[in-house]
Amino acid sequence: GYIPYVGSFGGLGSFRSSKAKAKVGIDARIIDVNTGEILATANGTGESMKKDAWTLNDSWDWGSSDFASSVAGEAIIKAVEQLVSQLNAAASKIPDNQSLMAQNVTGKIADVTGTQVVVNVGKNNGVKVGDSLQVERVTKEITDPSSGKVIKKVTSTIAIINVTEADSESATGSIARGSGLRVGDLVRKVTTDVSAIVLTPLKTTASPTPHK
Repeated sequence: GYIPYVGSFGGLGSFRSSKAKAKVGIDARIIDVNTGEILATANGTGESMKKDAWTLNDSWDWGSSDFASSVAGEAIIKAVEQLVSQLNAAASKIPDNQSLMAQNVTGKIADVTGTQVVVNVGKNNGVKVGDSLQVERVTKEITDPSSGKVIKKVTSTIAIINVTEADSESATGSIARGSGLRVGDLVRKVTTDVSAIVLTPLKTTASPTPHK
């Protein structure tokens, strides 16, 4: 309202900037809470510049149309749209809950009567009627030479079970392939086709040394 050596402007009042600019960045990560694995990452940025715009020092209702049309609101909306676009592109690489459940279904045979088998995993573990379970038997245990502790168990697939009934904590199925099942044998949900059924580990033959 006053300039030295010139004087007062009287009723013009105070001056205010009529241009505002906002830049927003949003980072997101999708994490498997069971394993801590980062399944996908995305980041979005948005920028807006307006004349005679609302600034961050102004007050508004964040859910109102005024905020959406403000310089900050426009920047945030642009950043969110970019973020969502990246997450949509990554969606096909992120396994859904059922897929994650299927990968982690492991249990044991609780009973064998003829060709009927009962296992100790059921609907709570993602097992349903029509699923296939592969039966695995530990054929070798590898121990630490220093401590004697078992550090790895080698298994072989000995049978395939088709699930015909399932309740919350158990499932019943019939043997589709293989034989010789016992209580305590391991079961795992089949996520890929099992083409080989073996009773003992296959012996490997060393490859010949190539001639120079």
